[in-house]
Amino acid sequence: MNVMMVSGGLPWTIIPVDRRDEYMKALESASVQGNIASFAAFLADCCRLEPPPPRRSRPGEVQAPAKLD
Repeated sequence: MNVMMVSGGLPWTIIPVDRRDEYMKALESASVQGNIASFAAFLADCCRLEPPPPRRSRPGEVQAPAKLD
């Protein structure tokens, strides 16, 4: 799933353990009934919660330190 999402420009997404039941219900609905709306909405919500991946510095570039407040 993540390979397909990343190839489409979406972030690598981790399904939180506390949302596993919700994920499984949405996945079953998509697989058995062909209803992908709840599964797509669940994944979209998880993507919104993921922080953007770190960006590598270009040669000679100096990045400002991260703000942790």
